[in-house]
Amino acid sequence: MTLTEQGRALLDEADGIVLDADDRMTAGLAHADVRRLAELLTACAENLA
Repeated sequence: MTLTEQGRALLDEADGIVLDADDRMTAGLAHADVRRLAELLTACAENLA
């Protein structure tokens, strides 16, 4: 499967939006806290699977 040029552009735009949201969401948190948050959210998602 391949992306069209338009699809690639849309994916690049979406990636930027997600990265910006992630930066805003974790602003002011220590790296260790962000890592722990990711671990906890992963565990929550696994519990729902």
